[in-house]
Amino acid sequence: MLRYTVVIPLFNKEKYIEKTISSLAFQSKKPYEIILVDDASTDTSLKVAQDSFLMYSEAFCTTKIEIIALTKNLGPGNARNIGLEKATGDLISFLDGDDYYEKEFIETAVKYMYKNQINFLVVGIKLNPSGVEYPEIKKIEQHLTPIDNELYALLNPLFAVSSPYFFMGRGSNVVVARKCIGSHRYEVGSLLNEGVDFWYRVLKSVAQNRVTSIGLLTGNYIRVTEVQGSLSRKKYTHWKELNIPPTVRRYERSDNQFDLQLVGMLSLRWFGHAMKNLDGINHKIIFTYRYKKMWKKALVYKFKRGFIKNKI
Repeated sequence: MLRYTVVIPLFNKEKYIEKTISSLAFQSKKPYEIILVDDASTDTSLKVAQDSFLMYSEAFCTTKIEIIALTKNLGPGNARNIGLEKATGDLISFLDGDDYYEKEFIETAVKYMYKNQINFLVVGIKLNPSGVEYPEIKKIEQHLTPIDNELYALLNPLFAVSSPYFFMGRGSNVVVARKCIGSHRYEVGSLLNEGVDFWYRVLKSVAQNRVTSIGLLTGNYIRVTEVQGSLSRKKYTHWKELNIPPTVRRYERSDNQFDLQLVGMLSLRWFGHAMKNLDGINHKIIFTYRYKKMWKKALVYKFKRGFIKNKI
């Protein structure tokens, strides 16, 4: 059976990390390997994590545990990359230090991926405490083909992921065959949508192989904690604090229609994020004017989306 590795990037999550680790301890199928990378936390996160692994040592008796304590904070992308380099499992997922898995998640993911030869699996998430669920299944039905109960095939994944109702990368909601990652790595730095950027590049590589199956597992097996002050909820006092999402920078001059569709969607999402979290009307006006060409292109991509055939 497929061996499963979980990588946990950790930074200042002392209030949440015990629950994250306990969710792995109580899995119906234990992970083969857990790699926790502490990104030079300044609170007691590392100590709480170490104590939690000791507390649940009996549950983890068959699980390889590795804890890496970094001395310099370089952001979650760097921590994930380090964990990825150390990983030896057949399947790998990343679990943020304030999120947790439902107890049947690993067993369910491994079962479906093995049975259906799926190498790339996007997983539904539920936000706590708001209860909001992603992706919005009814709004993306055109992209889905039922396989088994809560499992769907994504026959046109590069088109599907640019839908504003399809979330890939939030809450690290992807399980992938480690062999499919290849040389792809997270872009280092605390960047908005860095997870989307990484997983889209991996997805493009996987989608080139027509034999490989790409799936969506609904059921909200990943619970994402809404933490005030997290990057998605960060408040900005100056428009220059808002860095262009890495995917937009990477593909804004691409001639690939799927790249441009994703750029358009993320640009509009970034604009909404700025309008919600940027303080002061003056900075909002300057931000809008500074990137006016980007908004125009994004609206064009949104308009063209309805004319793009659903095929790779």
